[in-house]
Amino acid sequence: MKLFKEGLPIFRGNLHAHTTRSDGALTPRQVMELYQARGYDFLALTDHWRPNQPERYRNMLVLSGAEMDAQLPDQVVHIVGIGLDGGLPAEARPGIGPEDMAQAARDAGGRAILCHPAWSLNTPQVMMALQGVAGVEIYNSFSGIPWNAPRADSSTQIDLAFTQGFRAAIVASDDAHRYTGEAGLAATWIQARDLTREALLEGLDRGACYASQGPAFRQITWEDGQVEVACSPVDTIVFLSNLPWSKDRCRQGRDMTGALYRLRPGEQYVRVEIIDRYGRRAWSGAVAG
Repeated sequence: MKLFKEGLPIFRGNLHAHTTRSDGALTPRQVMELYQARGYDFLALTDHWRPNQPERYRNMLVLSGAEMDAQLPDQVVHIVGIGLDGGLPAEARPGIGPEDMAQAARDAGGRAILCHPAWSLNTPQVMMALQGVAGVEIYNSFSGIPWNAPRADSSTQIDLAFTQGFRAAIVASDDAHRYTGEAGLAATWIQARDLTREALLEGLDRGACYASQGPAFRQITWEDGQVEVACSPVDTIVFLSNLPWSKDRCRQGRDMTGALYRLRPGEQYVRVEIIDRYGRRAWSGAVAG
């Protein structure tokens, strides 16, 4: 099987950003201008509990979105609904639980994405209860230094949940608030037939996407017990799974453009991370197992 279909374009976007409509420092128009100028193809404005109207800003698609939150005794759960059609339903209001927030995004015709599980201290048990989410943020720019404690990368939380059977597409978002350098640090790439809401959501649903700070996956193929990766030039390729250790899972070399990995007995899933010479990463979802 191949992650990407031949001949279809792949689009770059940010699925988590805030404006002055909630706790962001820039107006919606300023945020749209910032991401459009950086070459993003799509953007979701996700102010807290306040969906925006979808629109086209120059050549960029702006999706309707909103961030919802729930406080649990030992952690918080934040979910963004993206691609909403007509806003959130009336029952979507502060005080509802995590599962209800995810359902509200789906009832609105959109998709639910679990935000920054490392920053939120989300446990695998809580993540497992959110089987209806379409995506999970493996990287969240605003959850790192200098804006937060160093919890931008949620790889470990996701691996623990994946090991217990949780599955969702992997995305990366800026969660921009202050616009003091966090905007444009991460992106989600989605393969879709065209730049429309419907096509992007379809691409997210089938997992034809990856998260990146810069490096690019060209293709990931898995069959006959092996995973083959083609990518932009990177210095590290890592094959991660539920196994604590696996021989040859980490490859290093100058400007590598691919690698082949054979699954080991007991591997329930495999996902891939690539790292370029500048330390920038890209993350795939669970592509095998």
